[in-house]
Amino acid sequence: MYTKHARGAISEMIASAKLMKEGWNVFSNVAGSGLIDIVAVNPETGETRFYDVKTKSYRKDGTLISRVTSPKQKAIGVEIYLVERVDMGEL
Repeated sequence: MYTKHARGAISEMIASAKLMKEGWNVFSNVAGSGLIDIVAVNPETGETRFYDVKTKSYRKDGTLISRVTSPKQKAIGVEIYLVERVDMGEL
């Protein structure tokens, strides 16, 4: 698996774990591609959220690179879920 794909998979697992810890039921995209990475459902309220998980990236000057949803994602209410970058050497 390429490092970029591995980092993305790890970021999705981190996002899922954080959402589950907050009490959400989390469902992952099994296709490996698409408009949505994670669907989170609040079992208490029935609220549903769609997330596109992104690993935070920074420019050389240290500023965060902004991530935005595509027009198709915006149309269905997808939100960006940013996750801190994991050092792949630590794994």
